[in-house]
Parts: sequence; structure tokens; C-alpha cells
Amino acid sequence: FYPLPNRNTRTNNRVDAANRNNDSWRMDFRIDHQIGKKHHLFATYGRINGDQSSQGLTNIAYPREGVNGELATVQDRPRRVVLSDTITFRPTLIGEFRASLSRSFRDVLSRSLGFDFMKELGIAPNIRPFVKSFIFPQINPSDIAGIGPDRASLQHDAESTYQFQGHVTWIRGSHSVKSGLDYRFMAWNVLRPGRPPGNFSSDRTFTQGPNPVAASTTVGHGIATLLLGAPTGGNFTYDPTLAASQKYYASYVQDDWKVARRLTLSLGLRWEYSTPWTDRFDQLSFF
Repeated sequence: FYPLPNRNTRTNNRVDAANRNNDSWRMDFRIDHQIGKKHHLFATYGRINGDQSSQGLTNIAYPREGVNGELATVQDRPRRVVLSDTITFRPTLIGEFRASLSRSFRDVLSRSLGFDFMKELGIAPNIRPFVKSFIFPQINPSDIAGIGPDRASLQHDAESTYQFQGHVTWIRGSHSVKSGLDYRFMAWNVLRPGRPPGNFSSDRTFTQGPNPVAASTTVGHGIATLLLGAPTGGNFTYDPTLAASQKYYASYVQDDWKVARRLTLSLGLRWEYSTPWTDRFDQLSFF
């Protein structure tokens, strides 16, 4: 997976040019409808498709995908819909009731998705039961550029917000009283593994000499240590798929009281409450 040099130099001996394509489109529309003299309805819908992709890359591991899938394929799919009904009960009493849903989908797909790194690279299979995402591992030898995707180069993020509102305005004499309720349910489903196939580093420790515990800048090489199959460090992440949610409640009442021609008092009270985040499978803890 390491390509050959394309420059006749000892350092910086390979140069690659990659293209990043961004393709997006959006659609929005709104419909208004009057039912008699009391109901005025409207509905809106909007969506955006945003895709990002890279071309001109050497293979699935080189050049490496940066943090958050810099050179991976990214798909963004936000959606939203709103339905509202404004009701005129009588000239001095008006209500508005609204329901909305907004959803966003973001998928970051590593170029090496589906790569069985244990089989293809000879890594011990004892971690297979803990691997949820098969991609190329991150390999970082000293003295040379690393290969394999960086942290969080594979993601699935789906967020939803359901919202319901009701507002009533009552006008009586010098008072304009408005009150309402607001309820929201927010769901967050995400898989964002850090390094599911592992992060392996190899430095000069096992190839420097004659004293292997004495650091040297002229003896040993990270690739030589890698070829020995003796990594000098690394980590592996076991990342859960979160299914988190939160609820939000709010209510208010406000009175715009016109005390005199040049004096208006706005008096109001609002109450809000957000529940703690919870996870459907009890994978979250707060301290």
C-alpha cells in the first residue's frame, strides 16, 4: 500500500495531486391554503443533498484520510417539514398551532470500508469480536509518512427534532395577552468510531544499535521496525452506537399592557425544562 517514489530525492520523494468535488442541490417549497374565514394553513418542505468526494488518490490507504474523513466520501442529507394552522376564533382571539420535523443525515464513508485488515494484513484475529467497523488500520512508522485513515474517518450521524407549538393571543381593552406551549423531542443516533481497526506505531527502538535502548538520530528506521512485525505502540477503540434523546418543555404568558398613550408595559413569565440526555441502551454516564 506504500506507492513508489515519483521524485528523485531522499526526502519528500513523492508528490500527489488530489481533487475534491462538492456537489449540492436544494429544494424548498411552501403551500398556503385558506379554509373559510377562520383557518389559514401553510406547509413547507425543504431538503438539501450535499456530496463530497475525492479523485486522484493512489489507493485505499494512501494518501491517508484525515480526521473526520477529509479525503473520504461525505453525504449530507438534511430535511425539514412544517405544518401550521392559524385559527381566528373571533376578532380578538387568535390561535396558532404548529408541528415540525427536521432531520439531518451525515455519512462519512472511508475509502477502505469493508477491508478485512486482520485477514489482509496478518493482524492477530483475537480482536475480531470487538470490531464493528472494518477499515484499513492507521499505521504510523517514524521517518516516513503514515498510511490508513485517521480518527473518525467513518461516521453515521442521524439527528431528528420533533416540535409541537401552540400560541393563543387575546386582545381585550388595553391588554394584549399571549400564551403558549412548546414541546420538543430531540433524537441523536450516531456511530463515530475513533480507531476501530487500531492505530499502530513503530519507531527506531528495535532497530537502533549497537545499544537498542540508546536513542539515536542516525541509526535504525521506523519501516525496519515495522518489517520486523514489532510495533512500539498503539491503541484500539471499541465504540458504541449511541441512540440518545432529550425532551424539552416550555410555557409562557405575556401581557402587553398599554397603560397610557406613551407608556406600555410588557409583563411576562416563562418556564423551561430540558430533561437529561438518555440512551436507549444505557451507554451514557454522567458524573
